[in-house]
Amino acid sequence: MSTEGIFVVETQFLFGLIPMDRWNHEVEDVLDAIQKSGLDVRCLGSGILEVIFVAKSHGKNEKAIRASIGAMLSKLRTHNIQGVETINLTDLIGCLSLKEIYRLSFYDALHAASSLNRSAILISNDVTYDKISKLRRLSFSDLRRWIMG
Repeated sequence: MSTEGIFVVETQFLFGLIPMDRWNHEVEDVLDAIQKSGLDVRCLGSGILEVIFVAKSHGKNEKAIRASIGAMLSKLRTHNIQGVETINLTDLIGCLSLKEIYRLSFYDALHAASSLNRSAILISNDVTYDKISKLRRLSFSDLRRWIMG
């Protein structure tokens, strides 16, 4: 796999930033590897949007959600994940197509469409993405192993 191009993270990775999350240990290891690697890794805006909706569904208020998002983005920046890929119309249209064709959840389809539209490699442990033949996905541990050689 070439180091050219971009890698993107979605909601599962963002939730993995939370110390109590089941993926936290792997995400922390991956963050350290990303920081040392110089890879172009970005956060999908669709991932942030899903975090907001999940937090709202758990009764969190806007102030708490803003603080959580700020903490997540700060943690990403300290590990050289600088950019957030905004959602655009092409992502939304692609989302609807992928949702229909592959029977994905709305957010999985949106993350997949956003990744495909950027020719990016999606960093996720969610194997549901493997249904999409043109989508390139690496699990957290596979990315870490690949970076570390």
